[in-house]
Amino acid sequence: MTTKTANSSNLNLAKPYQDITIEQLQAEIRKAEKEKFQTVQESMQDFDKWLTSRERK
Repeated sequence: MTTKTANSSNLNLAKPYQDITIEQLQAEIRKAEKEKFQTVQESMQDFDKWLTSRERK
């Protein structure tokens, strides 16, 4: 990794070729680990709701 740092307000880990430090990456991982994750069933229910709303349009 390079020594460039990304502004945390612009940090989007889904973008390729974004320069971030190891410390920033570790901080983002720690932050994500503290958040609530959905179960497979919850994800499937959300997907079904989304699919149903798309069918109505």
